[in-house]
Amino acid sequence: MAPKERSNRWTLYVDESGKFADVEDDTAMAGLLVSEEVPGLSLREVRKSLEYAVPGFPWPWHASLINNASWVALTLANRALPANPADPDIRWLGDAVRRANTVFEARLPVEYSAIRHRLALGGDIRLESVSAFESVLRAECPSELQALRAHALRARAAVRQFSIGLRKRAESALDEAAACLLFASETVLGDARSEPESALGDRRYFKLLEVLVDRAAALLARRGQEQVLFLDISERHLIDLRFQSKAKQIPLYVQAELSQLIERWRSTVRIVVAAVTPFGPDVGMQFVVVDFAANYGRLVLRNGPASLGEIEAGIQADRGLLARSGIPTRSHVAASGEAYNLVTKAPHAEPDKSLPVVGLRRRWACEQAWEWSRE
Repeated sequence: MAPKERSNRWTLYVDESGKFADVEDDTAMAGLLVSEEVPGLSLREVRKSLEYAVPGFPWPWHASLINNASWVALTLANRALPANPADPDIRWLGDAVRRANTVFEARLPVEYSAIRHRLALGGDIRLESVSAFESVLRAECPSELQALRAHALRARAAVRQFSIGLRKRAESALDEAAACLLFASETVLGDARSEPESALGDRRYFKLLEVLVDRAAALLARRGQEQVLFLDISERHLIDLRFQSKAKQIPLYVQAELSQLIERWRSTVRIVVAAVTPFGPDVGMQFVVVDFAANYGRLVLRNGPASLGEIEAGIQADRGLLARSGIPTRSHVAASGEAYNLVTKAPHAEPDKSLPVVGLRRRWACEQAWEWSRE
């Protein structure tokens, strides 16, 4: 169905996954692109629905934590699960949490006491601190591990159902692409980490952010008339290289890093860095959706032999939102490095010859560049 002409104000919610400072670690960035015309739901309504379906997790849900079974066991031990639940799976979960924590306390008493104390004071648990617990869980608690992983899968399914509902609301506005997902990763591992380094010591992060926003602008430009793209970016820790100290990520810094891209699109898409949002208790469901998407994207986009079609089909099946749209359709999945260079220098008559799938180049990255560079 053709998109409506009047949808010209959009917000791109952005989050990332991976250790950007480690050039050997796979990284990805995801964006949830939503038209202002898509009806929304209140945060209270969404949280109530999710917590009823998947009880026990603190808000906001964070995919990388929920995917860790020992984190689930330790966290749920400190939070009240429903008493005498009708759902047998939740009863199974409660038993698993109790048994797992009994084993944790017996095998790792000092570490267990420290984590329980931290949770009692309202602190959180970092994944680095639970690796020993995960080893114990896998070695000694196979049934409990299964129950904990099943609860994590319930959380993923609940976020997916919300995304499907968001897509249906977009379709009700006669534009199925009025809510969709975008992704950015690398053509070759580490190619986003280039010179000169960012003033904030995070060139790899800002390059993938540029690639993601560029793809969002390209998709909007194909709609005709002037489009306005607001960026709302999940806050991350930065280092100011001038003073070798931590820096607070603010819209002004993002604006400076993206200044050339903003200028390049100025005549067709006005890009506004609207907000940098802390991933805290007051964050909206949009950031939970994009957090889970970034986590999924990091896992699948590192698959070098995967075709673009396989990647896009997986995104829609797992996350419930479109990863391709327009007439003719174009991919929402983008890549840095040689693929980005090819796209930004389009058009090309034979892009597959300019960027063949050889060496360490990821197939999906080359294929998306081929179709976009023919524009």
